[in-house]
Amino acid sequence: MVKEIKGFGLIGSDPVFDTIQAEWIVPAIAGIPADPNAQVVIWIGIGGGGPLRGQPATHNVIQIGTGAKYDAFGNPAYYAWWEAYGMPDDRGENLLDEIQFKVEPGDKVRAVIIHGNSFPGAGTGWEVSLWNETQNWSYAQYQFYNGDQTTAEFIVEAPQNFASGVPFPLANYGSVTFEKCFVNQDEPNFSISDMCDMYDPKNPNKTISTPSNLHVSTGPYPKGGDGFTVSYVP
Repeated sequence: MVKEIKGFGLIGSDPVFDTIQAEWIVPAIAGIPADPNAQVVIWIGIGGGGPLRGQPATHNVIQIGTGAKYDAFGNPAYYAWWEAYGMPDDRGENLLDEIQFKVEPGDKVRAVIIHGNSFPGAGTGWEVSLWNETQNWSYAQYQFYNGDQTTAEFIVEAPQNFASGVPFPLANYGSVTFEKCFVNQDEPNFSISDMCDMYDPKNPNKTISTPSNLHVSTGPYPKGGDGFTVSYVP
């Protein structure tokens, strides 16, 4: 387990990843925040997971997911987002319009990232997609990405506060379960060795979020699971 990690989940081990997908139910964050700056993001991604394996960071990742934070009045606010971190046109999180692409706790979402060769003029084209089955909308974006493909991530994260250089406080999200996870169009066969916890950056000895309940949700795969639950630790 890596104490410096800000996100955590189960990490794939194939040499090169070109597809990843998962489903989850958007969890509710605490109605009264312990810290008004608390946030949580839930996402899948390809690349950038070297530190989860004790390897050097590659400083690029293509990712898509949902998030939750508190608005100026202290009320929970939910959203969808994607990013191609480390690419020349990266401007941080690309937030989807909160009216057109509404996200609420209890929504069932499915996220997909797939490499394709049809993105005109970009050389290496990827499609990031998100479906909200509860709100009945879908979103897809073609994006240039030529970064690391050696890791695949299913992550719950306290996002980085770039002004301070440390993560935002983690919002109490209860728990979230990643289901129907696939990498390279096959079940990931998760194992216990793929897990990693999240630690409090102000107190590296304190675990604040941990994965558990490794399970199979789509078939009796003997090698491992295709889903898992991540829980907030008070």
